[in-house]
Amino acid sequence: MRTIRACLVLAAIFCALGLFLLSGAWAQNARPEIANYTHQPYATPASLSPDGDVIAYVQYPDDPDSGNLAFYSITRGLLSRIPMGKAKVRDLRWVADDRVILTITTTAEYGRSDEAVEFSRIMSIDVNATEPVWLFSKEKKFNAVISAPRFVHPLPDDADNVLMAQWDPYATGSNLGTSVKGTAFGDEWHLNLYRVNIRTGRVATIEKGNRYTIRWHAGPNGQTLARIDYKDADDEEEVHYLAPGENRFSLLDTYERTDTYMGDYSIIGFGETATKGYAVSVGDNNLTKVHNYDFQTGSLGEIIWSNPDYEYGGNLRDEYSHQILAIGHTDDFYQQTFLDTRLGAIHKALKGALSAYQAVSIESTSRDHTKILLRVTATGSPSKVFHFDKATGQLTEVMSDYPHINPGQLGAVERYDYVTSDNLKIPGYLHKPAGKPSVGLPLIVLPHGGPSSRDDMHFDWEAQYYAAMGYAVYQPNFRGSDGYGAAFENDGHGEWGGKMQDDVTEGVRKLIADGIADPDRICIVGGSYGGYAALAGGAMTPDLYKCVISYAGISGLNEFFAWQDNRVGRTSETAQYWRLSIGNPHQNREKLRQRSPVNLAENFAAPVLLIHGRDDTVVHIDQSRAMETALNRAGNPVTFVELDGEDHWLSTSSTRTQYLTETSKFLEIHLGR
Repeated sequence: MRTIRACLVLAAIFCALGLFLLSGAWAQNARPEIANYTHQPYATPASLSPDGDVIAYVQYPDDPDSGNLAFYSITRGLLSRIPMGKAKVRDLRWVADDRVILTITTTAEYGRSDEAVEFSRIMSIDVNATEPVWLFSKEKKFNAVISAPRFVHPLPDDADNVLMAQWDPYATGSNLGTSVKGTAFGDEWHLNLYRVNIRTGRVATIEKGNRYTIRWHAGPNGQTLARIDYKDADDEEEVHYLAPGENRFSLLDTYERTDTYMGDYSIIGFGETATKGYAVSVGDNNLTKVHNYDFQTGSLGEIIWSNPDYEYGGNLRDEYSHQILAIGHTDDFYQQTFLDTRLGAIHKALKGALSAYQAVSIESTSRDHTKILLRVTATGSPSKVFHFDKATGQLTEVMSDYPHINPGQLGAVERYDYVTSDNLKIPGYLHKPAGKPSVGLPLIVLPHGGPSSRDDMHFDWEAQYYAAMGYAVYQPNFRGSDGYGAAFENDGHGEWGGKMQDDVTEGVRKLIADGIADPDRICIVGGSYGGYAALAGGAMTPDLYKCVISYAGISGLNEFFAWQDNRVGRTSETAQYWRLSIGNPHQNREKLRQRSPVNLAENFAAPVLLIHGRDDTVVHIDQSRAMETALNRAGNPVTFVELDGEDHWLSTSSTRTQYLTETSKFLEIHLGR
């Protein structure tokens, strides 16, 4: 019989993971403890070893900004841990029975321009926490490459090596990677495929890409390869295939690129054989579908996954064969549809056992799929990680992302959709503070960044902190958000400060009309694109908001383009994305000027709080500095806080704490509680 046993009752496991029970209940109106919301999540990232016994994860036992890579055995307890210092761990995965690789980022100056960039690198380390090995570290030429190598295949029959793709800045005998413009990866940078020794860091070239190569895929055992080339002059993609036993690639298909990132279809990986793959295409209703793909004929096969309302949202791979096991998508939560029927049956049974949670997904598995690491989520609550042993039927809770948060302070999260004046349905989510009637609430409008991203019902540390303070929080998925189909996302192109902003405004006015929001106590808060939307809200609808908070927001659109073009080049994929999203600055310069908050400072009626990280490599801090100057000249109240050592993503606990300290103080002054 299947049993559920939470490790929270086992002192040895509980203490090893650094989790602590909260005693007593907090009063609903008590001020929430900021530190409980701003530390790095304890259970993200986490990965299960090939034998299914050891969980690798990052813990923060002492300094919340300095993590330790920890190896925790379900049967033996804490095995080892190694301090990571101030490095930011973005991802980890097992690549052998005794070893993981971690993707780590840090900010540093680069090349002749002295421009700050976010470098990403990969290190390998074993369960005994011995000296780490930096991959691609033996050849100095790779130091010119900003991005980490891309993982391609684990090579399950080779305990010492994996396949990775990385840019070669010397592919044509010259190195143009000494300035930041080299990150545009022009013709001199070729994406090659390498065999990488995870124990020494040395690399060997397996296949060379060319000036057009943008992706590599590897099939069973890493012997079968597919190479994707993009001919930008013709706006076409090509699929090249290396069959088992062959020594030359064959051209399978050529098709027109349909947008910045995808052609008629996009191969996402291999199945269980060398000739079977999977690909994503955009259907007639502009929603992505997953097909079988035939590498013998270079053609799409039957549709194996589709959804009438939501987009394809990634996949689960076997960590040892790299075969795709499940297709993911997000409705209100992340969901999985399994292609592997045996693992799908296990997942179905586990969802039944964990029916108290709205989302149950498999995060990683042992090599034989008999031991599984699960991530579970209840509406608006921090996710938890469970370990399942199929042989014993034992299901064990091992850790939570935010264990110190009092569940009684979590706001209720519900859908709040509406139809715009031009008849477009805008999905959204509303956090309601616990213990308060849903009438006349002070409201925080929290548009997401991107803008090609979206909000859902998973735990949001910022939104839940504001809800715990007593505010309602509205998160609109305005047109331009992803996850709802190409048509919905494309509707946002060129609509910064236009219809995208109207979507936010109309949602707020509906909350007022429904009696939920107090019209005299509304503040708009956002980061990145959300920071732009906050500033645009203050400039374009000054009667609506009592205060404005922008984190890392763009204030001048033409100025943003000038900085980006100088940094990555006008022809880079990054530049193409921004031209698609915002609009071509050469054709729409006056329109972009009129939609730039920095040029509308005299319109503001509400006080503004600007916050920006000094190490931001996505939106330069000068955007906020210029906004501060413009507001001061216009005589409008503004406060500017610069976060030392922080990037674009509020990656450190100390700066998250500083951020929430500043925003909550500002909100209390202007909205009360």
